[in-house]
Amino acid sequence: MQVVLRTLSQSGAVSAPETLSAYVTTDGEVTGLWQCAYSGSSAIAGGIVYLVGPTGFCGLRDSAAPYVYAGSFIGHPSFSIQTEHIYIGSEDGQLHAFTSTLKPAWVYPESVTGWRWGPAAVKGNVLYAPCSNDSVYCLVDNGTSVTREAAFSAAGADAVAIDAAGNVYVGGDSGCLFKLTAGLNLVWRASLQTGGAVFAPVLGADGTVYCTSDPDRVFALQPADGSVKWSATLGGVCYHPVIGPDGLYAGAVAGVLSKLDLSTGASIWVRNVGNHRLDAAPVVVVDGYVYVQSDDGRPYCVRQSNGDSVWVCNPADYNPQPRGRAMPLGDGTSSPAVDSLGRVYVVGSGMLSKLNTWTPLDVSAPWPKWQHDLYNTGNVGGGR
Repeated sequence: MQVVLRTLSQSGAVSAPETLSAYVTTDGEVTGLWQCAYSGSSAIAGGIVYLVGPTGFCGLRDSAAPYVYAGSFIGHPSFSIQTEHIYIGSEDGQLHAFTSTLKPAWVYPESVTGWRWGPAAVKGNVLYAPCSNDSVYCLVDNGTSVTREAAFSAAGADAVAIDAAGNVYVGGDSGCLFKLTAGLNLVWRASLQTGGAVFAPVLGADGTVYCTSDPDRVFALQPADGSVKWSATLGGVCYHPVIGPDGLYAGAVAGVLSKLDLSTGASIWVRNVGNHRLDAAPVVVVDGYVYVQSDDGRPYCVRQSNGDSVWVCNPADYNPQPRGRAMPLGDGTSSPAVDSLGRVYVVGSGMLSKLNTWTPLDVSAPWPKWQHDLYNTGNVGGGR
């Protein structure tokens, strides 16, 4: 919205309307838009937004042109605050480590394999990366090289979570969730259903392990032995549940967003948010808001207390060519990211948008966003 200002002189003369003007920004308005061949989720580290694209891995600053490492990359970037490395898989099947300026640090394995890598969970300089060869790898980042410490066989391994003691949690496509030691030795195996995928686990402040499964279930497990505390049915499959300070938020197909009680699994509220899939992870922030992105690229803001809609934004409306069309996501699930100033970054097909929110992350919540914090590390301690 543009506000036009006029000045009035002592003699009563009024200035021309175009003399002064100012733009008034509102929550949900796109304040930055970059066009490129972006296709994957964003990660934020040190004021730089890192993006995956079919023609390169991109680092973008507000105040400077982006810099790109050429190549074909896929998946969701992860970040280590200890090594200041970004980890991302390539389409040729290797896992790459880059410095913050996108200079290559190392690659694993050195020969091309054709594997696909999921988002790595990071604690210090140790990363746990799920791989399409039905394994989870424990890798140690030595700075300019990498050492494979251990591997665990888990068919269809999904994203990994790490608790404060260093234990590793990962789901598979056999209806099971696994708890492993830091060295990837089995602690327990929880058989949650006879088959189907178990998706990304998240950890509560009391250690409770939450996970979802195909087609429509959510489970809360005791961390000591994997016994089920409660289970509930959602409005469809949920890939990325997120824990807020007062509930579990789960987006599902057909625009269904649910909030569940952390202790009992009882539904606190269920809302239809648009009519598109909500595969991306919700983002929980302070001041009682949740941001959730649909697969047509529209971010929605709802209230944590009751799920009521605050605003919806179509970033494509800010794109002059073509104008008004929704921006479908690229391949895979692109989760939004929030920086420390409360700005939401939304990735769509060929476009990255920055939106105003004015509400920073709720750092007191155990899992305020996808894989815990600004750095997408997957560690309940934020990788620190």
